[in-house]
Amino acid sequence: MRVTNISRKIISIFGKTLLPGEDVKLDNVDESNPTIQFYLKAKVLAVGNTSAAQMKISDTGETEREKIAREAVEKYKQEQEEYRKKAEEKENEIKAVKGMKKKEDLIKKAIGLGLEFSDSDSADMLREKIIHALNA
Repeated sequence: MRVTNISRKIISIFGKTLLPGEDVKLDNVDESNPTIQFYLKAKVLAVGNTSAAQMKISDTGETEREKIAREAVEKYKQEQEEYRKKAEEKENEIKAVKGMKKKEDLIKKAIGLGLEFSDSDSADMLREKIIHALNA
């Protein structure tokens, strides 16, 4: 039986290495072999007498596409989760500032953020400056 590697990967089958587009004759092997069936299902191998020049080598196998898609979805979900957590932390911090009543607490927060203020600033003015800095 003659098989052709139609993927862009180097594969090994029954001790023989197949480069992309290369074909090889396998003795004493039929299509019902589990290894051959796996490679055929994954569209990595083609069975027959067609040469590599006649075969169109696919850019990526179906399993590789699925893997890439899964990784992209996982990465997107992770980025969205990080963004959601940061937004939630920011919102909680703004709520905490809005709840501060003492001018001393607001001054400590403004100093922690590195904001410039004067002693004549009221608590409401400090609160506005802090919230503006947190939203920026």
